[in-house]
Amino acid sequence: MPYEILQKMKFEGNIISTAKTGVIISGFSEHNGKSHILRIYQLSYSHFTDTFDFVQELEAFSFRSHEELVDFFDKLPQLNGIEMLMLLNPVSYI
Repeated sequence: MPYEILQKMKFEGNIISTAKTGVIISGFSEHNGKSHILRIYQLSYSHFTDTFDFVQELEAFSFRSHEELVDFFDKLPQLNGIEMLMLLNPVSYI
């Protein structure tokens, strides 16, 4: 992981990918004013270094409390495709 991510964020956990061998999803959080931000990163296993290397940030989600953030991260592996699409493409209602 990039050093700046590890320095400024709190590690929330890993999710092992069931879709692809050697890939994990890591969650890191940060507090920004009134928002708690969960950043989801993809890491891939390197046979050369025997470590998981940073690939990309997949998404970031904002929550009102750290408890909501943790609850969401815990439920993330059970979300189906439609639920995830709705989360990634929110609609603002008037």
